[in-house]
Amino acid sequence: PNEKNLYRWCRALGILCPPRTALVQVVGLAPELVRVLKENPEELRRLRPDQFESFVANRLDRMGYNVMLTGPTNRKDGGIDIIATKALAVGSHVLAVQVKHHMGDQKTGVEAVQRLAYWKRPPFTAGLLVTNTAFTADAVRAAAYANHGNFFSLRDFNDLKLWLQDQYGSPEDW
Repeated sequence: PNEKNLYRWCRALGILCPPRTALVQVVGLAPELVRVLKENPEELRRLRPDQFESFVANRLDRMGYNVMLTGPTNRKDGGIDIIATKALAVGSHVLAVQVKHHMGDQKTGVEAVQRLAYWKRPPFTAGLLVTNTAFTADAVRAAAYANHGNFFSLRDFNDLKLWLQDQYGSPEDW
């Protein structure tokens, strides 16, 4: 199609932003919500998907990352919900973060790992997959696959309970 038709088609599909619209949004998290979650981590399972993304962004911010949400949770994002950067002594560390929110006991499967693996290229130096439940055995195996090197970090409900206490693991974990 010509440029004019392509533009109209993209606009109709909702994949273009209006002029002067921010493509990236930085979001804070209400201290009251953090307090409630610290008192009862099970509430993590009851958060709306957008609240859960904000929670993960908040915790990454607490770890010293500059954090940006890529857009609304109901919009196609190509497998990245959050971009987190941290300046290092030489260069920077750029995380592609995928957040999987589930109701009940549904586990995050291998498809989420495969989708995030697409971003295993510059500018991203690592991929972080976070769920409010757990990962399937296939997802854990796929993330540990030798071809992925140290690209993947998986964080589940047990890790999130530690995050609520500002315990993020050792630098080697990241």
